[in-house]
Amino acid sequence: MKVSKEEKQKTHRKLVEAAVHVIAHHGFRNATMREIAERAHVGEATIYKYFPTKESLLFAYFQLRLDDLVERLKAIQDFDQYSFQEQFQVLLETQLAAFEPDRAFIRTAYEGVFLTNWIGAAAGSKATKDRFFEIVDDLVTAAVDVGEFEEPPFKKLFYELLWDYMIGVTYYWLEDDSPKYANTTQMLDKSLAVLDAILKSRILSRFVDLSQFLIREHLLAKIQKTSQETKADRLGPKRKFMAGSESDKGL
Repeated sequence: MKVSKEEKQKTHRKLVEAAVHVIAHHGFRNATMREIAERAHVGEATIYKYFPTKESLLFAYFQLRLDDLVERLKAIQDFDQYSFQEQFQVLLETQLAAFEPDRAFIRTAYEGVFLTNWIGAAAGSKATKDRFFEIVDDLVTAAVDVGEFEEPPFKKLFYELLWDYMIGVTYYWLEDDSPKYANTTQMLDKSLAVLDAILKSRILSRFVDLSQFLIREHLLAKIQKTSQETKADRLGPKRKFMAGSESDKGL
């Protein structure tokens, strides 16, 4: 019997939600795929059709939450009228609110996997990261289109920094024991205000202009001059080929 796309999506979500519960209660190392399958009411063989490892379940959770985030942001009335700073702050706050019921699981994911296996975490979170880049690019492009600020130079690097910032914000939130995470809210307010000021001041573009000028007029010119001098040194007169060899002496 062929399983429909909708049924696959439901099973995918059930397995992820089951993993959240089992891993949060037993820890990442002690949780088993069998327990997760039982919690989701699916056969043990079925779980491996969706997720080959426990790590893949962790990464699927964050990708699922990011997809849910997009739907939540679409549902916000007049979200397209917000400034970029307001949009990005709402994005982060909405995501943290979605994380709140799963805080123990997320702490386990960060401390048990992400912070101990950077290479594996980078590879496993690629799909989520790519999706995040799509979301941020949509926000940035919309802001540039209306003249809120100029297009940031090296956009991909800028998005990488925002990705790292989001990860840092999440970890800060995990360590925040203030009432209703007030410290996280203040940190977001202050840090995003700085980001907004930088974008609107064109300091990034000016810094890039300065860097390009210095590289073009000084570094590259110096390299070219050195190359020419080296080439000139090699153009001196040479001795006659094989001069003084045994064959020239008739030996």
